[in-house]
Amino acid sequence: RPLSDALFKNSMEIRNMIELYEFNKVLSILGFKNVQIASIDALLTKMRMVVDIPLQFFDATFIASKKHLLFATLSALTAFEQDYRISENLEVEILLYASGHRQISKAIKMIGLKQDTSEIAVVFLTATPEEAEKMEMKISKTVPGVRDDSVLGLQEGKVERLINAFDVTGREMEAVANDTESPWESLVKIIIERSALLATNR
Repeated sequence: RPLSDALFKNSMEIRNMIELYEFNKVLSILGFKNVQIASIDALLTKMRMVVDIPLQFFDATFIASKKHLLFATLSALTAFEQDYRISENLEVEILLYASGHRQISKAIKMIGLKQDTSEIAVVFLTATPEEAEKMEMKISKTVPGVRDDSVLGLQEGKVERLINAFDVTGREMEAVANDTESPWESLVKIIIERSALLATNR
């Protein structure tokens, strides 16, 4: 069974929250559009003052669905639990797995926030659903944009961008086509399995 299937098994999504039973944590994934970032450092500093939880930002135009971020988070948590982590920081570990790169600079350049990022994905972890709801409200008030989870999905323009960013080949798409219902699902599966290589190639 692929690593991704095993990790997804013990999780359940409720609204924007996904309960990760194996880790006794709640994962929340939020989308924002029309974001205007005056300063990335200022945004990160302000967010740290508002919430004290593991949290990571992404350029949502390079995120292949919530499943992509769920897998990255599960992989990062597993890496920390089993002591084969790449970084010293859980938030950074999530970023690395989402990008499929071991180098932080490459991961940030690929899927991290940029000055002109207008669509953002936010991942954060809490101990309970109640805490997650409180944190979601605080984060939504702090991010300079409009809450919209549709930015996490796949659209025509984003598909081409993801194919280029993750160097997905036509041969790869054909190889998994029989196991998925659509080309978009094939793309998500390839990106997730590519990220899984960080764990297997340690």
